[in-house]
Amino acid sequence: MTMEHSEEVLQSPASQRLREFLRARQQAWQQGVPEFEQFERGLHEGSMNLERECIAQELARYDGAAERIEVAGVSYQPVLQAAETYLSTAGPVRVERHLYRPAGRNAKSLCPLELRAGIINSAACTAGGICSHNSGGKGGVRCILAVLLSQRGSVRKFGV
Repeated sequence: MTMEHSEEVLQSPASQRLREFLRARQQAWQQGVPEFEQFERGLHEGSMNLERECIAQELARYDGAAERIEVAGVSYQPVLQAAETYLSTAGPVRVERHLYRPAGRNAKSLCPLELRAGIINSAACTAGGICSHNSGGKGGVRCILAVLLSQRGSVRKFGV
């Protein structure tokens, strides 16, 4: 049975912690007037944790396992499944993903998750072409995804 994205979010650990924080905040008012700054910091931290968790769940959907993929007429075989940390606008997120390499070659591996999601050097690129990173809002790195995909072709197995 496949869960809806909203159900996953509501059942996530970060969502549960945020609900607990908000409940505790309501109870704090019964003891007197609590500090607003403490609420603001706690709400921000809980919201960012939830955002990172949602981004990681969504990013994981871009991965896929296959016995073989084809890119620009070259066949690739699976070589590794491992977690990787990616940078997002909400900060670092850790996601399990698959890597593929051409059979019988010692070539660079391809990651369908990264190709499908538009990730360059572990940074998720937005539709506007700006790569996300935790830079404190000081701008991003121009995304070269279109050039990269035109050079490599598409990952046919996953419809990239």
